[in-house]
Amino acid sequence: MTTLWAAAVLLGQTASAQPEGSGAKGVLVRLEPSGHTVTDAPLVVLTPSEGGDPVEITLNDNGSPPDVAADDGRWAGVAMSGHSSFSVLLTVDGQPLDAGQVEWPDDGNARDLVLTLTGDSVTAQASSPDLNLAPNSPGDGGPSAASGGPTGAATIPPAAQQGGGLPPLDNSGSTAADDGWLWVALGLGALCLVGGLLLVLGGGRTRRSAPALERAPEPPVFGPGTPALDRGLSVWQVEPSERDRFLTGLVGALARNHRVLLLLSDQAAVPTVFGGPVYVCRETDAKRIESHLADVEEQPGLPLVVVVVADRPDTTLVDALTEMMDPDPGGILVASEPPDGRTADITVVVEGTTAALTTSRGVVALAETPHGYAVSSS
Repeated sequence: MTTLWAAAVLLGQTASAQPEGSGAKGVLVRLEPSGHTVTDAPLVVLTPSEGGDPVEITLNDNGSPPDVAADDGRWAGVAMSGHSSFSVLLTVDGQPLDAGQVEWPDDGNARDLVLTLTGDSVTAQASSPDLNLAPNSPGDGGPSAASGGPTGAATIPPAAQQGGGLPPLDNSGSTAADDGWLWVALGLGALCLVGGLLLVLGGGRTRRSAPALERAPEPPVFGPGTPALDRGLSVWQVEPSERDRFLTGLVGALARNHRVLLLLSDQAAVPTVFGGPVYVCRETDAKRIESHLADVEEQPGLPLVVVVVADRPDTTLVDALTEMMDPDPGGILVASEPPDGRTADITVVVEGTTAALTTSRGVVALAETPHGYAVSSS
């Protein structure tokens, strides 16, 4: 809902100006790397051709509107300006690239600018979707809808070449009130399209944002030296031969006061414990895991904790899980070896019905009970 709300705000800003208005209008800027690897956030500078202060837009690929999907290689940003003609400068990984000139008709409110990296240069395409003007398409004798790139030429995407889109609108008999309803309808229609696109690209679900309230901290799960379960992912190292027994005691202890999302391999046995509930996921794809995590979080109940079980965990997956659980919910990675670049927060040794946790603050002794491990009093 956060992404949809931001998209609604953006659409409201760009659609609220009437065609006769002279105020600032939105420019939606997108960068298509076309196979290039872009590591730093690109910077786009739009300098008005008729004079005025340049407009700087830092693009993002983290899923924040107007970007749709995080880390998909496509970057996006938005800016407001009352000008309609600009020279475009793109800086990618410290290298400035001149994208030439772009121009929109004065009566267009929706303004798109697509930058495409081609070799060591960049091309710029500008269009006005609300006027059904594709890149490089003149409108009613007005200025060209797009020009740019190193040679001043812009290509028309296949969808525009095939005549897609709505027919031009006939406003000859419209009134000011009609125009207002027209722009409201266009804004709502565009919002529905954006929402549908986000659902398709995001697997149909989004993580709920954390409430804007302070959360009371949880105590360490097994006392001093062990982690609290409301912050981040901790690594617990245990021998493979001892893992199944330890996992049963650990999950049983966690399920007394938490719901548990348990990530297991296809071959791993599911521990039988009271409480919880305990949900089992055997996916290895980070996006699928995040979708399941969102499913569980949407259900009412106890606080959620994630337990990941792996012999030699994949570093990329661990990084993705760490980001998912930053800062909430907490998680425990039970592994025979820590992932590359990390050390174990806790080392576990199981001896019969007891387990010893070696932590940064000493050893914590656990004893088995019918409801999972408990701190030993002896």
